[in-house]
Amino acid sequence: MRKKPGAPPFGARKIVRRGAAALLAALLVLAASCSRSDGPLTGGGGGDSAPGAPQDAVWSKEEVVYALLAADGGLLGEYVVNILDVARGGLVTDYGDYDDVKDLTGGNMIENTPGEHVTLSVGEGRAYYQGDAHFAPLPWGFDITYELDGSRVSPEYLPGVSGRLLINIKTAARPMGDYDAYHKYFTENYLLQITVKLGSASCSGILAPGAVQANAGRDRVLSYTVMPGADADLRIECDVSDFEMEGIEISALPFSSSFETPELGGVTGRFDELTDGVAALAAGARQLGEGARSLAGGMRTLAKGAGEFDAGLRGLSASSARLTEGSAQIGEALKTIDDALASQDMPDISQLSQLPAVLQRLAGSLAAAKDGLAELEGAYAEGYAALDAAIEGIPERRLSDEAVAALRAAAPGHADTVDALAASYAASEAVRAAYGAAKPAFEAVRPAITAAAESMNSAAGTLLIVAMQAQGVSDIDIAGQLGQLTDAISEISANYGDFHSGLAAYADGLGELARAGGELAGGISEAADGADKFANDGFPEFQAGLDALNGEVGKIPGEIDEQIDEIMDGYGASGAKPVSFTSPKNENVTLVQFVIRTEKIAIPASPAPVEPEPEAESFMTRLLNLFRS
Repeated sequence: MRKKPGAPPFGARKIVRRGAAALLAALLVLAASCSRSDGPLTGGGGGDSAPGAPQDAVWSKEEVVYALLAADGGLLGEYVVNILDVARGGLVTDYGDYDDVKDLTGGNMIENTPGEHVTLSVGEGRAYYQGDAHFAPLPWGFDITYELDGSRVSPEYLPGVSGRLLINIKTAARPMGDYDAYHKYFTENYLLQITVKLGSASCSGILAPGAVQANAGRDRVLSYTVMPGADADLRIECDVSDFEMEGIEISALPFSSSFETPELGGVTGRFDELTDGVAALAAGARQLGEGARSLAGGMRTLAKGAGEFDAGLRGLSASSARLTEGSAQIGEALKTIDDALASQDMPDISQLSQLPAVLQRLAGSLAAAKDGLAELEGAYAEGYAALDAAIEGIPERRLSDEAVAALRAAAPGHADTVDALAASYAASEAVRAAYGAAKPAFEAVRPAITAAAESMNSAAGTLLIVAMQAQGVSDIDIAGQLGQLTDAISEISANYGDFHSGLAAYADGLGELARAGGELAGGISEAADGADKFANDGFPEFQAGLDALNGEVGKIPGEIDEQIDEIMDGYGASGAKPVSFTSPKNENVTLVQFVIRTEKIAIPASPAPVEPEPEAESFMTRLLNLFRS
């Protein structure tokens, strides 16, 4: 390679001949030589030859471009190994501007016309030759800078340093004037793979955003991928001690040959699981909606029955107040009669003629009270039956705390609606529990009313009998019957006090029950309103949102596949025919690869100690040595 003029972007260095080219050549493993056809190197690059002239070979080729960069990214030198696939032996004319060429197969005749082409005589099979390129700038520019403890440092001062080191690697498509359109094929279709090796003995605390990191022996390997058409700005930070580093390795290959679309079945499969889960959630929400509507219907029925029961209790409580008041008046009347009969100041016997009418009116009052209790018993039985049916109408389905929590987590935007459903459910459960606890008291009310009615009926009958007896007594008989009447009235008065006390206690309990029934009816009504609002207002909106979510989530796997296909199509095979790096005249190129490496940063080896030269022995010294032991 000869020295190269010009200074390409990113601070490229003048190209110089050095031993690194020979070192890189050793990376290529050569195939065994095949049979060769020797002859004069004349003739064209293809087609049939004139009679008697050497025939042209039928061949295609691959190019492997080896480049050595300085530690700061400047180009130092490059050469190309051309790999010829020969289907028919003969003469090969390969275009390229080379300073020097070398047959790597062995036995092939090769001639170089600088600035023009190379001619080879090859046999069928594979043949290799190396050409040292004459100023062929790479399609990419590389700029590598270093900072030690925050200060910019030139690479030549880095061997053996210690501190916090920043390595910044930038890549970009290189503008090359006339080469720009020609090399655009490489920058738009080739993928760069950049590998940095940092020895664990000299580097620690490594930070390398975007790198794939792995351990290789005692080295930490950082790998980067730069997609076609993209520029890179890579930053690596580490703590260094007695710093050394192998050369940075960069390879460039066609994207389609170096990258295959990954199998994404596992990823899309997880989205399928998500889709199935959301679908199941939507189905469960529909069932929950049906349950909510059923609960709302049951709560409305319960609220209606509770309202009717409350109205019956209020009416019964009002009637019991009037009944207690009438019973007190009857008790006072009986006490007055009893006191009068027991008194020594008996009233005029002639006034006893009025007693039957008074007793009949008293009996009539008791009978009317008995009829009122009968009506009360019927109303109570009807209200109690409605309440019992309403309570039994509450759905038996249980809504666990876990189900409510799962629903709240699945629909964070409808937390208020879910809370209303949970509150309605809790209220209905509280109503069911309260009713179960109070049911024995409810069942005891009707027998108490029946017993009271029977007592009143018996008292009314006794009064009628006494009235009939008093009406038929003559003046002669009055004195004889008065004692019996006095005893009967005393007994009725004494027993009626116990009855009135029980009736008053019943009335008080009925008042408490009516108040509790009002609160129960109010709570059930509020719970019914909440359940109805949730079932008919909040939940349909939630269900619609969940159904919409289910529909959108169901599209995710297909959309992911489409997006990936679209992205990969942008990097896929462009359909453009591969071009040669060495010359646009080469039309039979199948593949071009780039192998690029920077100089390593190494601590210079210590020079070997210099052995002192022995002093020349004089004649006297040699003479004395003869006598030394």
